[in-house]
Amino acid sequence: MVMPPMQPPFPPGDAPEFKRCSACLTEIPSDAQVCRACGTRLEGIQCEACRSFCPHGATLCRHCGSSLERSSRPGDRSNLLADLRTMVIEAELLPTLLLELSLNPQRVVVQPEKLTISSYSLFGLTARHEELPWEKVAGFSHRSGLFWDAIAIETRGQTAATISCLSKRNAGKLKKLLQSLER
Repeated sequence: MVMPPMQPPFPPGDAPEFKRCSACLTEIPSDAQVCRACGTRLEGIQCEACRSFCPHGATLCRHCGSSLERSSRPGDRSNLLADLRTMVIEAELLPTLLLELSLNPQRVVVQPEKLTISSYSLFGLTARHEELPWEKVAGFSHRSGLFWDAIAIETRGQTAATISCLSKRNAGKLKKLLQSLER
């Protein structure tokens, strides 16, 4: 029995183009940005430190944590942060004493590179300082009370940080800043 010659699955000239993954050498479609076999990113912004590719728009390398350069556009989040002056916002003493049973109110230090939230124990014997780089801030929620407000800041990869017992004025300043960075 004589078999007919094998026909290519695509007519000549219509065959899809492939490229090889640099990590596992699997053939993948030429327009793929991530290898379907091993998950290695093949296109995007290349990190100067570790040479891995990160998604377009990333500000930090997901592999080594180095800062990635971004183009500067008017209204860009990085422009807003560069113009930001260091600001300290402190919670009110009376609600901190009544609601948190502490003599030391929370303190928020806003800097161009990060947000630091300091919380203290009853007599200030212990302190917890949460540093939130702006790249990790995903969003926020504002709870308005009759006298005092609270703001919870959601983050990527960390637990949400809550700043409570804020005066209406201080909560408004922090809310306005966070809203300007969301756009």
